[in-house]
Amino acid sequence: MNLTNTLLRADDLGVRLEVVNGLPLWEAQPLYRHQKHVERIAGGIRAKTTAGCACVHALDVYIQFPNGLKRPDISIFCREPTEEEQDNALTLIPEAVIVVVSKGF
Repeated sequence: MNLTNTLLRADDLGVRLEVVNGLPLWEAQPLYRHQKHVERIAGGIRAKTTAGCACVHALDVYIQFPNGLKRPDISIFCREPTEEEQDNALTLIPEAVIVVVSKGF
């Protein structure tokens, strides 16, 4: 089973999986309150193209960072990932990430 299939199976089981420094880390899927705050924050992000940065944001997508595969709540990029990049974990490193910390996290 390849990594993509493993990640999709984790989602099917209600588990959020990340791989950091080669070690798998998991947590339960976010609850309503958590997602409500993520959406509120994302709704406040204004797309404004300045100095070559389009300010594109993505919610809860896999990103391949140098030290592992992570799923930030919100990732902010200066460009839209290409069509080819959108079908796998993104390798485009975001300009910023936002992680909402929930009670018990």
